[in-house]
Amino acid sequence: MEERLERVERLLREVAERLERLERALALSADGRAAIEVAKVAIALALPPLHAARAVHRLLEVTRKHGVVDEVSQTVIESLASCKPKSITRIEADVRKLRGRASKHTIRKRISELEKAGIVVAIEKGSRKLYTLKQCIEDVAPPG
Repeated sequence: MEERLERVERLLREVAERLERLERALALSADGRAAIEVAKVAIALALPPLHAARAVHRLLEVTRKHGVVDEVSQTVIESLASCKPKSITRIEADVRKLRGRASKHTIRKRISELEKAGIVVAIEKGSRKLYTLKQCIEDVAPPG
């Protein structure tokens, strides 16, 4: 049993080393960085790759348009870039997956700031308040 565990640990180390080399190689190009971002969002938010690519495109569009530089705000936008309206609790869980840490207080504060900046909108769903990107609503609104 111990021998099998050692073999599994060795294989995991090898896989981790290969992933690190791959990340370093991809990080050298703009396309590589985008690919890493798409993979990160796809894995963290359990999105199919095409949806993750669209979400990352939306994220880049919003941050380019509004110049969001704060890491927590950026991660909140990443969470909402899938265009699925989410509660504060769901956003907090996503931020934890993407960033490693988050507090509900900080998330609420950032969402409030993003609402004031016209990036995020609140949607009343019964007694619940959900949030999404304004860009998501504009993408589905008929022209006119």
